[in-house]
Amino acid sequence: MPASTPSVLWTTPQCAAHLGISETTWRRYAADPRATGAPVPVTPAHATTPYWDAEAVKDYAVRRAEELRSAAEDRKRRLTVDAEERKARETERQARRETERQAREAERQARRAAREARRAAQETERQARLQSLQDDRQDRFSVRINPDTTYWTASQCATYHGIATHDWRLAVRNGDAPAPATSRGTQPLWSADAVRAVTHFG
Repeated sequence: MPASTPSVLWTTPQCAAHLGISETTWRRYAADPRATGAPVPVTPAHATTPYWDAEAVKDYAVRRAEELRSAAEDRKRRLTVDAEERKARETERQARRETERQAREAERQARRAAREARRAAQETERQARLQSLQDDRQDRFSVRINPDTTYWTASQCATYHGIATHDWRLAVRNGDAPAPATSRGTQPLWSADAVRAVTHFG
């Protein structure tokens, strides 16, 4: 063996075994040493199979292990960073959803308060209209009915109870209102006291 030839040479199986990889993988590494960093063969002239300097292979194994360890650490750091970023994004999404939920709830409460305010205003307006109608009816009643009058017409009786004249006559026919006490010509008249004594119909 020439002096330049390393004292210890390894075959493909030995190189693969030292690195803990398959022979096919070692051949692939050795086929492209510029890309993989694997040592080039130092096959003696008389050899028919490739050989590699054992020390060079060992150095390559050390470098490769360090590269793998560094790559694993980088991958772990990236995973950690990714996890932290995902957590931050999820926290941001949750905060945004909570803010949107609170905004929607505030909007719902505002709409509900507005509806209640409108209903209260409508009810107040309705009560005011009813009071106005009652006041107006009382005004008309005061004009049309003389409290000192002993007998009232059907129209006066109906006005007193706030109903239509037709409804008053119907109540009389049904026995829910008193019968006429007297008449003036063909017009029936009711006792004012009896009419006032009626509290409800039916």
